[in-house]
Amino acid sequence: LLRDGTEKTMEELKSCWVDESVVSYDKEKGKFVSGPIRRYLDIPIGERKTYRLTAESGREIIATEDHPFYTPRGWVRLGQLRRGDLVCVLPLPGLAREKVNNRAFKYREMQSSGTKEKEIIELPLLQGMTAGQSFQGLVKAPLVSIAKLPRFDQWLKIANGGLAEPLLWESVISIERVEIPEVRDLALEDGNHSFFANGFLVHNCDDHYHLEWLKDMLKEEKVYGIISIDSTEAGLGILSGDRLEVVDVITSGVSGKTRKGGQCVSSDTIVQLEDGRLVPVSRLSPGSRIASYNFSNHTQGIYECADTFTLIPKEYCQVETVNPKLTVNVTGEHRFFTLTDGGVSTIEASGLGRGDRILVSRSLPEPANPVLWTRFPANYTYTVSLEGRESLKAMRLERGLSQPRLAAMLGLHQSEISQFERGERNLAWTKLRKIVSFSYGNVDEFLAKHVETKRALPELFTDDLLQLLGYITGDGNHSKNRITMYEQRVEVARRYSRLASKALGMRNVPILTIDKTRHRNSFAKHPYLEIRIYSKEFAEALGRCYPTVISTESREIPEQMHRLDNKHLAFFLRGLFDAEGHARSKWIGIAMKSETLIKQLQLLLMRFGIVSSYSHSVNRYGSTMHALDISDFGSLEVFYESIGFSAKDKERKLERRVAKGRARSSFLNVPVIGSWVDSRAKELGIKRRQFPGITNFFHDERGISRSVFSGVVRTFEDESASARSSNDSSERLALLQYTVSQLRMIEQCELILAKVKRVRWKRNLRDDKFIDIELPVTRSFIGNGFVLHNSARRYERAREMELTYYFNRVGEHTARVFVNDTKVTGLIVGGPGPTKEDFLKGGYLHYQLQKNVLAVIDSSYAGREGVRELVEKAADTLQDVRLIEEKKLVQRFLTEVNKPGGLAIYGLPRVLDALQKAIADTVLISDDIETTKITMKCKNCGTTKERVVQKGDCLSGRGQGRGHLIRHGGGKHVQVLRRRRRLPPLQTSVTSYHDRGWTCPVLVGGARVAVAGTPTGVAISHNMRQPFWTG
Repeated sequence: LLRDGTEKTMEELKSCWVDESVVSYDKEKGKFVSGPIRRYLDIPIGERKTYRLTAESGREIIATEDHPFYTPRGWVRLGQLRRGDLVCVLPLPGLAREKVNNRAFKYREMQSSGTKEKEIIELPLLQGMTAGQSFQGLVKAPLVSIAKLPRFDQWLKIANGGLAEPLLWESVISIERVEIPEVRDLALEDGNHSFFANGFLVHNCDDHYHLEWLKDMLKEEKVYGIISIDSTEAGLGILSGDRLEVVDVITSGVSGKTRKGGQCVSSDTIVQLEDGRLVPVSRLSPGSRIASYNFSNHTQGIYECADTFTLIPKEYCQVETVNPKLTVNVTGEHRFFTLTDGGVSTIEASGLGRGDRILVSRSLPEPANPVLWTRFPANYTYTVSLEGRESLKAMRLERGLSQPRLAAMLGLHQSEISQFERGERNLAWTKLRKIVSFSYGNVDEFLAKHVETKRALPELFTDDLLQLLGYITGDGNHSKNRITMYEQRVEVARRYSRLASKALGMRNVPILTIDKTRHRNSFAKHPYLEIRIYSKEFAEALGRCYPTVISTESREIPEQMHRLDNKHLAFFLRGLFDAEGHARSKWIGIAMKSETLIKQLQLLLMRFGIVSSYSHSVNRYGSTMHALDISDFGSLEVFYESIGFSAKDKERKLERRVAKGRARSSFLNVPVIGSWVDSRAKELGIKRRQFPGITNFFHDERGISRSVFSGVVRTFEDESASARSSNDSSERLALLQYTVSQLRMIEQCELILAKVKRVRWKRNLRDDKFIDIELPVTRSFIGNGFVLHNSARRYERAREMELTYYFNRVGEHTARVFVNDTKVTGLIVGGPGPTKEDFLKGGYLHYQLQKNVLAVIDSSYAGREGVRELVEKAADTLQDVRLIEEKKLVQRFLTEVNKPGGLAIYGLPRVLDALQKAIADTVLISDDIETTKITMKCKNCGTTKERVVQKGDCLSGRGQGRGHLIRHGGGKHVQVLRRRRRLPPLQTSVTSYHDRGWTCPVLVGGARVAVAGTPTGVAISHNMRQPFWTG
């Protein structure tokens, strides 16, 4: 697609590309632009695969597998696209006529001087919509007004002027493999690196992978990889000697900067599902429905979770409140709800301080559909009547069989037959059937006359069974065929013995007195009672259905209990408090070793409106105990009426506390700012004396209880009624009515203000996961009792996910360039900002390359310009690498010199001799050496000789010696015919070395020299400014 709105094929562009400009898309400005073509390329396919991509409108394009297409995720190579992915397109002709909101698409093609020119007569512009959606009438975004667009250039003008993002997307319907001999590509001069081909937005060749030039590089030469990266683009370059080539540029598609971290809570934060189950937030998934608070109407409810996010932060903060005591672990960016004069607002955890007030919940909703199913297996017991037992006993005696004889014949124990005949136990069906079949004969007749059949364990929860399970959860133990409960009080032990007998249909549940006060290893200070439930079926059912109830490691309240309605849940909680609860004069509480159980209990109590405080401590035996305390009068009153104790002493203490009446202070306050109420009263002309005793509340020095706040609301209501009767102004009356409605809503809300006690920062040493969730309706959820903000930074998180995808693409490209195609000696990584560190620390780089990173350098640019900048800034680093290499070679040389029979030699004559004999492996030459080869001739006899001398030892001028004489024969002077510097003997030696078919690496001043044969002789290539020798 050319700038003037016309189209030309790639073949047509071949002869005229110099004068043409193509349409491109500027992602930063969100507009269509045009740019000249810098280069036209005929690219061989090589071993690359080619595919035909077809979109849902029928348009298609053939490209190589590595050619990038623009998608909502950024630039994606064709080989990585899948059916159903969206690609960016322009509205081109060739689409079927369709109706969209009674508006038609009409297209026409015209022939003009051999070039196809498209014309759009009518087109609704859809912002961010796919073509398929627009054709099917599934338009969710508002339509921009229709314009008559005869040509593409006019459409581009209107699109650029009227749309924030004038892009259309189409779904890929097929990607088929095709074979073509060659492909073409364009290189653009602008910085957008894209153009439209067959209506698809594709990248230009600067993103392409072209490394053919590397085939000509010398294998022995050091090759360095350059990565210049930021959040928008990454450039990959290869430095070989003095030659730099930018081989790949990857764009991210990530707009703006991303922020590390996120609004996350620890994965063990407990939330409530719609069915009442309390689960850690890590178990949530899109579609889960959880308890939340809707600030728009100040009501609690169940709302759907749209998405979840996971993060492993380096550090997090633990927020702890007082009155009530709640704790939660969150990242520093997580936001809590608070109150200001302007209403509800949010504050980050990192900005919280001691004394700040944040909103917490005082209740949770009941399950929508409570469940009373026990999940116990459907086993049955068979109770034989007295007449039936006597009949079987009489038949045994008629046959003259004793109990031991009959037991031996049937494979039973004598005690089983004895207890059965006395009516002390029931037999299992298999054993009863053996006795009846042997003695009575007709089993069915006996069952009908003498046997009562019923379930061994109840199918539905009863009040007694729930209270029994609560006690077992608190202080029960499991063995092979029995459940044991422990108690100090006789009346409580007797009560639960009766409960077990009634709930399980047992005749006898014994109580034993155990005294271990004199045992050496016992912690018991007093004798205690054991209530033993001898029921193998019940013990096995608990182990199978509710293992967390009898776990010896960490107990939990079974999820089946969470799903109970409050009426039945109260009996379970009563049993739990009977087992481990305690009562004091001003408060009640419970303490256990299991942190999970205590936190679950805290939220279950909130279902009744009971607010408790959580704490933990280490007891004198070294065990960590987790505790809940209930001290607020309103909560104590609800506990007394709904749950209570079975122990008389605990119940009396609780009753006395409730009888005393409401305390003056209560932390179950109303979430309202006193100064706001005061200012509204002043605005309405209500005097302060009409609100006696709450001056501190108006000064924001303390909260206000619900009973006192009800009096404040009544004062405003009375003022409103007075205004109506006195025909007050309509504005004041309207403001009064609005204020009363607001105060009533605040009074009925289920939130309280808790004071922050401390915020402690901790390092995430165990790499614990932190989770955030998105609730699009309420933007909040209730976790660990706090009203927590959900992902208000969804957009930032989406960008972070895009950045992760981008990093993965860059990692794939670097592995392909620097591992598969070219083995690099080292890597230089750089770029502006912290993106380069995030890329390296994230493990996106190939494992073979991670250990080859030579330096991480800050630069001003990324991409193509950044690669060039890094090469300049990395000069010292690369020089250090060469020095290290030189040191290693010198160390090897010294080791060989000091070794008896070593392989090292030194001195010019011996080195030359080794070269002439072709036995040298490596030659080291100092940069500081200054030698001269002198050709001398005797003046008397004409004899000619050559000698190599050091600097300072050379003959000067006309051959007169200065400090050193070169003599021939009897000390006669010689004439210097020619001088040649820089070790000319190496020319002959290296040439001889090559003629014999051998090569030898040479290091000159730390620079590796590669010696290789050429058609013209021997070439020595190195990194010195002045070439050592070429021939």
